[in-house]
Amino acid sequence: MNINIEPITLIFQVLNFFIAYILLRFLLLKPAYAIIQEEQYEREHLHNNIAYQRALLTRKEQEIKDHWRGCQEHFLKNKPSIDNPELYIFKYITPSIEQPHIAPQTITKLIKNVQDAIIKKVE
Repeated sequence: MNINIEPITLIFQVLNFFIAYILLRFLLLKPAYAIIQEEQYEREHLHNNIAYQRALLTRKEQEIKDHWRGCQEHFLKNKPSIDNPELYIFKYITPSIEQPHIAPQTITKLIKNVQDAIIKKVE
């Protein structure tokens, strides 16, 4: 097999290849590459922002814990001293549990009055 290639055809083919390469590179590949680079930058920026927010959240939680611990220590240190806490807490709330002393004659008289009132209502 004998292949004859004209030199002018070869030059036009090489020129055609370079023109196609330049057109594809600058019209298609360069904008696509720029878009990919921009997305990568945005992704890195988002990851950095997430890491920063997590660190900020951790620091804020630690500040809240430290503040809470400080408040607890302050209240424990400055709490009032109470000798007998039951007396102060229930002083005005607790009802008297002692039963009143009623004479037996008074109880008998009250029972008789209740019986008379019931009989009167029934008749």
